[in-house]
Amino acid sequence: MKRNFGWAVGIILALTGSPAHAQESWPARTVKFIVPSSPGGGTDLYARQLAQALSESLSATIAIV
Repeated sequence: MKRNFGWAVGIILALTGSPAHAQESWPARTVKFIVPSSPGGGTDLYARQLAQALSESLSATIAIV
């Protein structure tokens, strides 16, 4: 029983590894901000202002979709 537990722990550690070293800093790609309304409306204008503020604070590119 103890031997099986050791194998299980070994397999789990081998599969999980250490993903923190392989990850890129967030956000590595363009962030898509989805706005479910028509372009030029009040909601769209507010979303664009919000995206601009987020872009400045996160130092990332944000696209309004």
